[in-house]
Amino acid sequence: MLAAVIGGGTSIAAQSALPGDALWGFKVVINERLQPGNDIAAIQTRLQEAKELSEQGKLNAKERADILSNIDEHAAAVEKQINNSRSIGDYTTAAALATNLQAALAGAAGVLDVRTMLDVASGLSAEANAKLKQ
Repeated sequence: MLAAVIGGGTSIAAQSALPGDALWGFKVVINERLQPGNDIAAIQTRLQEAKELSEQGKLNAKERADILSNIDEHAAAVEKQINNSRSIGDYTTAAALATNLQAALAGAAGVLDVRTMLDVASGLSAEANAKLKQ
């Protein structure tokens, strides 16, 4: 019982952790894995964290690399969901996921360089939307 209380307290405390904070790893490894399918929300959270660190003058090379790596993992998970949806002919879901991924990555402008990921998302979005119109 005590372990559950301590773990729950740590989980709550980790929610506001930023890259470089002691609990950030707990937040991205434990908390986010307890909420599967929230990859786009996680990308948006990473971008918000990057903006906060940038505004505080604390977005150094290590934090930037950690954030980009995490965004890349979540973007790959969304791409997998898009491809799974396309493979079963569910182009409505594929288009929605691709459009949402594209919008999330577009939020990185000026803070992080995610152009390659954004190009992939844009291509997936265009392809899925074209299939919807057929």
